[in-house]
Amino acid sequence: NVQMGFLQAVSTVSAGIEVKKNVAQGAYAPTAVQNTQAVPLQIMPLYNQTEGYGAYVVPAVSIIILQQTLLIATAMLISTWYEQRRHSTSIRGWLGRIAAMSILSFTVGCFYYGWTFELHHYPRGQNMLGSLLFLMIFCPTVATLGCVFGLWFRLRERSMQILIFSSLPMFFMSGYPWPANQLPEILQILRWLIPTTPAINTSVQLNQMGASLSQVAIGFYALFGLWLFYFILLLFMRKRTQSKQSTFKCP
Repeated sequence: NVQMGFLQAVSTVSAGIEVKKNVAQGAYAPTAVQNTQAVPLQIMPLYNQTEGYGAYVVPAVSIIILQQTLLIATAMLISTWYEQRRHSTSIRGWLGRIAAMSILSFTVGCFYYGWTFELHHYPRGQNMLGSLLFLMIFCPTVATLGCVFGLWFRLRERSMQILIFSSLPMFFMSGYPWPANQLPEILQILRWLIPTTPAINTSVQLNQMGASLSQVAIGFYALFGLWLFYFILLLFMRKRTQSKQSTFKCP
């Protein structure tokens, strides 16, 4: 708003000087006024109609909040079960745990899309079905990563200590507040291992901009690929912890 106000003031003063100069050279006054701006400039924001900071940042940050809440909670739960030696289960059991945690996070996501954005008058609801489909893929991806971290950290306090400080780096590495091509090359590669990298842009395009599923297909493919990668890691960690338990039980 300050920049636009400054631009309007400078343009008005400059146009006044130009009109006086043309009139002094013999031009007709109304014609001189029209010639100062042959094509009138009219700025109309498409997706952030209030041009507010909240409408810009909250829809993206909400995905970070959704991810970190589910990630920390899942990791702490699995770590607690690991401490109590209750973490071992079959592949079907792990899928059930992932589904249970995903349902809770899916409900919170619906609260964001269905009520929070509406309450604060943020751009929303352009492609609600696409947003719900996004949550159905995003939540299991994060929950699976949380299970991997839980088996890796093994202590519930460690999950909070490590993951709570990762929120801000994840947000900047997503490419939303900072151009991704300006990041170091190693970070441009590593950032695709984080769910929020495809998730933030996919969510904003679906819910705020009304993009179709075909336009954000890359984001869906990336999330599905991450889920598959995390699940393979989970199976590896499961096998590793089971082998350690067998070693501890041996006399």
